[in-house]
Amino acid sequence: MSKASTLDSAAIDLASLREDAKVQLLNILDDASEGNQNTCLVLDRSLAGPLNLVMVEGAKVLKAHGVKDFKELNWSELNTTCQDIVYLVRPTIINMKQIAAHLRDAGSDTSRRRRKKQQRDAVDQRVSVYFVPRRSFLCIQVLKDEGVYGALEGRIHEYPLGLIPFDDDILSMELEAGFRQTHLEGDQTSVAHVAQALLDLEALYGNFRHIQAKGSMGKMIVDHMKSMKLQIDAEGESVGGHTRNRSSSSSHGVAPLRPPEIDTLVILDRDIDLITPMCTPLTYEALIDELIGITNTYVSIELEGDGSSGASGGGGGGGAGVGGSGGKRKAQIALNSNDGLFEEIRTFNIAVLMKFLNDRAKELREMRETVHNTQEVAELKAFVKKMPQLQKDMQNLSYHIEITQKILATTNQPSFRDRWYAERSILEGESNYDYIEECISKKDGNLQKVLRLLCLQSLVSNGIPSKRFDHLRREMQHTYGYEVLFTLDNLERVGMFKRQKSGGNWSAVRKSFELIKDDVSAAAPDDVAYVTSGYAPISVRVVELALREGGWNRNADKLKQLSATPLVQYHYRPEDGAGDVMPAGGRRKTMMVFYNGGVTYGEIAALRFVASQPSCPYNIIVATTKIINGSSFVKSLLHEFKTQ
Repeated sequence: MSKASTLDSAAIDLASLREDAKVQLLNILDDASEGNQNTCLVLDRSLAGPLNLVMVEGAKVLKAHGVKDFKELNWSELNTTCQDIVYLVRPTIINMKQIAAHLRDAGSDTSRRRRKKQQRDAVDQRVSVYFVPRRSFLCIQVLKDEGVYGALEGRIHEYPLGLIPFDDDILSMELEAGFRQTHLEGDQTSVAHVAQALLDLEALYGNFRHIQAKGSMGKMIVDHMKSMKLQIDAEGESVGGHTRNRSSSSSHGVAPLRPPEIDTLVILDRDIDLITPMCTPLTYEALIDELIGITNTYVSIELEGDGSSGASGGGGGGGAGVGGSGGKRKAQIALNSNDGLFEEIRTFNIAVLMKFLNDRAKELREMRETVHNTQEVAELKAFVKKMPQLQKDMQNLSYHIEITQKILATTNQPSFRDRWYAERSILEGESNYDYIEECISKKDGNLQKVLRLLCLQSLVSNGIPSKRFDHLRREMQHTYGYEVLFTLDNLERVGMFKRQKSGGNWSAVRKSFELIKDDVSAAAPDDVAYVTSGYAPISVRVVELALREGGWNRNADKLKQLSATPLVQYHYRPEDGAGDVMPAGGRRKTMMVFYNGGVTYGEIAALRFVASQPSCPYNIIVATTKIINGSSFVKSLLHEFKTQ
């Protein structure tokens, strides 16, 4: 059973989006097996985590729809006696080559003899391939080049898995290389995927009343949505010929005629703010992802004790314990709003977190001791009723104390503070080449962290002076080998590490958007800059402008400082305009902020802070092509050496 978020507190009914994705997958399995109930499901590894957030009931539901065998797609021979084989894969060349290898192996005499030995009445296996979310012409060509397309003709389909609910206010498509494809490789395929996913939302929740977009891909996404709608209206079905049956919509991609549940859609392309992912976040959830790693809402970590009783407080040994035991164990912990404590602390600045956890531990310990000392039967009965939840709270507290201790073991190091100060000095407009070169020479940290510093300096300075640029490239080659030059070329092509040809406008942007806040409080923040202890994410400032009176129109000159791309503003009804931000009765409307190219947990924390303010007229849902951190974002741009 999955520990995915229940989505009970979502501003809109996200459970229906999850259910829609589940029903589609089950229909695929039923169609592929043609009722034989004897299917082998072969999964692309990158889909296992996202599907875990869709099939929350676990594998038993798949088994009820005929899946008898589960395999991970790899180079190993596919050894199964199932009559039907269903491949569920992302459209990548490597996946196509692995499928082709399986089909060639299955056609060999050795494979046939083995299957007959395992199953006396063996029959020819039927193979189906489902691309997620859409097929690729390049992948079809690879299958043809590999000589296996004929065996699949008529059995190649799509599973249009779009936005997946991660939590009450987070949706992600989990497209691994969206930014790389659009900005480095010039492949706009993911733009069409995004447009279709957003149309799917309209089919479930009604047309977005307002759409606003900023960034190089923002206008393209909106244009795709418009053209797809026209094609849907003309053909009476979705683009690609796939029609879904929805209780809320007569046909796929056509919004039901009812008031929209999502009032405003704001689309931000990652290229309007490449700086924020390069900076170190300081909120709890963001630091877990930065230092340990979060994969599809789960973190894998080694914990002390057996998890049966609790934890001791930390932060220098002054913690208030709630129990504990010896030994170590590995655990996979779900990080979502099902855990009430995590929901409360996920956006805390790390500077104040341990004190809060120690105080909470002290409260639970005192509660337990009070009950142990009571003689009143009524109080004991009341405590017994609360015991299951209390034990759950104690266990969750123990997890978060241990995770926080692991984070503090890094953040309390001088090297971590040095890096934060270096980033801050760069953000304030200084050149910090000495520190960058020191990190390169020491091979300080992994390659991605060094590249983040190089990119941050280049982005803020509008490039690196030519002589210094060449010097840094030589130093990187000397330390990391000639292969790193190909990656530096990639970063140059997307504008993140380049030669300086003219002065930039960072000083004007910094002042105009009030990006540096020296006096922001970590304990009682009054500005989104608390997420890094002083720097406000540019992308979140852009959203804040959309919430102000007059919105983006009144602040168009400011937004022009970020990129030359025009603002896109589209209204479902021409008479709507962008004026009324609070509906009658004071009930909040819902805004979706879609990050094309990835969003960080630091930015999510900042948007949650914005939505938590009484003056904010919206509940904010964050949607994205991929949840990223600075290192994973840079890693996606590393040069890929082709291997045979």
